[in-house]
Amino acid sequence: MSEELVIENWTEPEIGYVVEIPNSYTIIVRITKDISIHHGDYISIFEPGPLITDPKTDKNLGRFDFIKDTIQVVEIYNNFLVCQKQEKTKGNSLTMAITPLLQEKEYYTNVELPVDDSDNKEWQIKDSTIKILDPIKLA
Repeated sequence: MSEELVIENWTEPEIGYVVEIPNSYTIIVRITKDISIHHGDYISIFEPGPLITDPKTDKNLGRFDFIKDTIQVVEIYNNFLVCQKQEKTKGNSLTMAITPLLQEKEYYTNVELPVDDSDNKEWQIKDSTIKILDPIKLA
């Protein structure tokens, strides 16, 4: 049994935006929609991309957004969230200091698909640098 994806009422995914960048490890964001956010939740900083239109029905399906990065909520204040990117590493601090090249990490790479070149639009992000006023959405 196959499930069909139905998008009837697409809405803007933006829930807020970047308001401060206190250092290269921390981003402060403001939430502008009435949603529930908790410590540990993930949000994505993104660049709005092109609208997607169904070629059969000519209906607007939404927008393809370019994700600049995904960060985690580490502190919650009344009017803003403090977020950071945290990465899990294996090993203790001693082994990580002595043998950083021997640490086990999983890496993923994209594999090129055999697409029709005439249909390939070659979409790319314009600016991957995180800036104040960049929109955010739930990850």
